[in-house]
Amino acid sequence: MRNKVADYLVANSFMEVLSNSLTRSGVYDEEETTFARIKNPLSQDLNILRPSMLQPLLDIAIYNRNRKRNDLRLFEYGKTYLKNTEGYKETNRLALLLTGFRTKAHWEVKQVEYAVFYLKSIVENVMLVAGLRKDKAKWLPGENGQLEMEMVLVSGKKK
Repeated sequence: MRNKVADYLVANSFMEVLSNSLTRSGVYDEEETTFARIKNPLSQDLNILRPSMLQPLLDIAIYNRNRKRNDLRLFEYGKTYLKNTEGYKETNRLALLLTGFRTKAHWEVKQVEYAVFYLKSIVENVMLVAGLRKDKAKWLPGENGQLEMEMVLVSGKKK
């Protein structure tokens, strides 16, 4: 299933990225007690295991933007790590990031920026490719407040 989803995303001009699971705690606003901390980190820049897939993708986007590469379609399969009362929780994730323009610059056609609804259609198509039932899931407004247009896909009891 993972390969089928990756093939679908690559066929739709997405690039797969791989980022380090070790990251810095200073970029997150969450309580520090939920972080999976490294007991003996080599540096303060790599002192926790990532609690979210968002920050590494944003770092990649910033790196590319600084090199004048603004139009990106990225995806990453990875894990997030959190500490809870029972121990540590490791969760497999798929993260998507779109930035810049959907269309190339051309004298005849105006460039079109990405919209949240385009990303929503990509996610729904990924669900179809993965064999998940779209009728059991629904989109709700996000509650995190970190993003301008945040949507959460809810299916049953899990988000």
